[in-house]
Amino acid sequence: DEIILTVRELCPRFKIKPYDLRTGKGYLRHVLVRRGKKTGEIMVVPVTSTPVFPQAKRFTEALIKARPDITTVVQCINDTDIFLWMGEREKVLYGKGYIEDILCGKRFRISPKSFYQINPVQTEKLYRCAINLADLKGTERVIDAYCGIGTIGIAASDKAKEVIGAELNKDAVHDAKINAKINKIENIRFFAEDAGEFMSALAENGYPLSKFFGYPNGNMIARTGWAEGKNSPVAIAEMAKKGKRRKSFREKDACAETRSVVRNQRNRAYRIGSACRSGSVY
Repeated sequence: DEIILTVRELCPRFKIKPYDLRTGKGYLRHVLVRRGKKTGEIMVVPVTSTPVFPQAKRFTEALIKARPDITTVVQCINDTDIFLWMGEREKVLYGKGYIEDILCGKRFRISPKSFYQINPVQTEKLYRCAINLADLKGTERVIDAYCGIGTIGIAASDKAKEVIGAELNKDAVHDAKINAKINKIENIRFFAEDAGEFMSALAENGYPLSKFFGYPNGNMIARTGWAEGKNSPVAIAEMAKKGKRRKSFREKDACAETRSVVRNQRNRAYRIGSACRSGSVY
């Protein structure tokens, strides 16, 4: 919040006007601040309506002078008339263009458009719980659906024979591959594909899966026993989300129901059904 206030104070000084979605006028659409909980690294991402950033160098210098704890500043350009937080193009104004953080003993690179849990302390507890419930023995093939930068897949890789991650966000997949190298993990692969379609393809090709971590309907699931033909998944809810993640699973025919009760952000209990056939998920 303090960094956001600093940006607001600097904007009039450098004649940077806020963007108005209704009129299409103005320059600064959003400001994203990301922080590594354990590393302390901070990334500031001003999202602008045009590629041209007037007085970009002076603005960045003033920002860093006011907040020397900032690690990197990246301009993200969203020149569309659509209400989107981020744009397709980026320009590094200061620093390395990304930050790093440590989660479950692993180091992760986080770029501006890559998803990273906003509460890493609770995320560690959730991941460890999911991995323990999956009861990995070191012989399993695990799929990390909607893997983002690969956090849970990389965290589980020490206890699995093989991990496969699928994620539509290409920036996140790029980070995930780098994260695997940073942590010297060789038994994990990442694919920039829609996770629902990716799992459908695996099922159609008879590719056996032992365990599954994913976010159907925004709920994180650790699913066990598919390769063995069992239907006793373990489900752990994280938070409800809308969009393609929900759609990709809703379109599949559910044939097995979890035995565990999960909760969404409104604390209402639900049972999650997920599809499986011939030892695979789709």
